[in-house]
Amino acid sequence: MVWVATGHGITPTQLLSRVVHEVPDTYQLTVRSTKWGAWAVGSPPGSQLWQVRGRWLVAGWPDRHPWGHGEPIGFDKVIDDLDRYGPIAATMIAGPSVALDTSVGLWAAPLNGLMAPGPIPDDHRILTTAAPYRNPNTTSQPIPDSSPAFTSAGLAREVEKRRQTLGPRFPLLDPTAPARATVDGGDWSQDVFESTDGPSKLISAPQNLASMYASAERFEHCVRVVGPDLTWRAARMGRALASPHFERPAIDQVGFGLRGALR
Repeated sequence: MVWVATGHGITPTQLLSRVVHEVPDTYQLTVRSTKWGAWAVGSPPGSQLWQVRGRWLVAGWPDRHPWGHGEPIGFDKVIDDLDRYGPIAATMIAGPSVALDTSVGLWAAPLNGLMAPGPIPDDHRILTTAAPYRNPNTTSQPIPDSSPAFTSAGLAREVEKRRQTLGPRFPLLDPTAPARATVDGGDWSQDVFESTDGPSKLISAPQNLASMYASAERFEHCVRVVGPDLTWRAARMGRALASPHFERPAIDQVGFGLRGALR
């Protein structure tokens, strides 16, 4: 998996000294100085999980299937759309991925927020895709579960129907933070499964999705903390984690709205 960080008003050396603990020892690092500060990207040796072209850096597994079924989009296609439409083009992508405008240091991410950046706890000049709390900069909030056209249970059933076939269970445990993935009493780190499509992909399939969708606060916590945390846990094991419950067809139904360019 790939890791990305930015630091506004600091040097590359300062950036690395603050975030190097986030990066697995085996990752290769690329660091660049800019007029606004510095950016860094790291990935396993020989991997092709990021690309820079012009002012855009794109990283991760951008997906063309709306439910995140692993239909990859080439980085060049993503950058073409970013050049044409600006940061809002990132909201049309599924899968764990992120884009960075290296000319000004602004981020853009898919609606799923799985690789959205967040500040490190003691220095908000620095944003990383491994931060404990992500900041998707949303423009609207989930609607209450009161309309006859929308129910939390109905949306949960649709997600379960739309996701891919689950293989063997593949827990993403983190003994240093065992409660981070707990949602309304359910441990989402246990509800992860291998994909029948291939060994490199995992699927998140929580049993209590309806409970998450029924609470705006719980949903916000899952988008900003639980989903990104599980994505990063999978990444450190060399796996891409599909989370269809955070993809656009589901997000639109709860009125979460567009995120556009992230700061």
